[in-house]
Amino acid sequence: MTAFRHARWIGRAIESVLAQDFDDWEIIVADDASDDRTVEVVRGYHDACIGPYGPRLRVLPHDAKVGQRQNYMRALRACRGDFIAQLDGDDYFVDPEKLSKQVALLDEDPSLAGVFGAWLETDQDGENGVETRGFGVEGRSRFGVVDFGALCRTTSAVVLFRRGLFGDFPEWFERADVGDWPLHVLNLLGGGEYLYVPDVLSAHRNHPAGIWTRRSDEEKARGTIRMHEMFLAELPPEVASEMLPQMLSVNLCRGRIALGEGDPSAALVYFDWCDRRRLKRPSRFKLWKLQRRAKRALRAAG
Repeated sequence: MTAFRHARWIGRAIESVLAQDFDDWEIIVADDASDDRTVEVVRGYHDACIGPYGPRLRVLPHDAKVGQRQNYMRALRACRGDFIAQLDGDDYFVDPEKLSKQVALLDEDPSLAGVFGAWLETDQDGENGVETRGFGVEGRSRFGVVDFGALCRTTSAVVLFRRGLFGDFPEWFERADVGDWPLHVLNLLGGGEYLYVPDVLSAHRNHPAGIWTRRSDEEKARGTIRMHEMFLAELPPEVASEMLPQMLSVNLCRGRIALGEGDPSAALVYFDWCDRRRLKRPSRFKLWKLQRRAKRALRAAG
């Protein structure tokens, strides 16, 4: 668990682990110097987390703020189990068999690097959940590194993956806009695939302080493009070249959706990138028309 000002929610996150029918776990909470009661709330669960071999709850040092990416990295480096499940302090598991199901699947198939599932997108109170079955997973169950290069197909709270699929984090990871997406790419680059199961496993809260949620659509578009550029520059050339066609297809689709939803500024970010990076498709004429539509809409919006 990574946490920052999660006092309001982190108790439910811990309780959702305690409710699991799988009992061989340890919780590691990396708090990024929260100035609320987050750490106090976490430490209040110390006794509840004692297992047959002793304490199973560790809080990492939190005196000085280290930043989102460094906090994420130190949490992952501190993990000691065979498998790692991510659960930010503002999310929670909804399926009490979440861990046992995923552990069984990884035990059964050594070729798998990880397993992910469906989830609920909720409001900040954890209510009004909307079932979300992954991004671009329709009709498929296995995904490799190229599939995750174009888009992050999951939210972190539903993933379980093997520890040690790659060495230490590369230098470029610290510059990434988000942590979970490039982590999955590194896991898959190390070998194997992610298996998708359609079970609803966890809940992801949307609230104003969320790292990704608080961004505007244009900022999200620019963040996505920066991640794509990072993958193309930093990953092995043969992997990057295989990712590029999927990236073009996904970003063209995103741009059209943004334009249709009345957000031409985000649409133009995607269209301009496709124009710079295009292969044979999409055609220059098609992109020119889409760019012109977006620019006209921006002018009309004032």
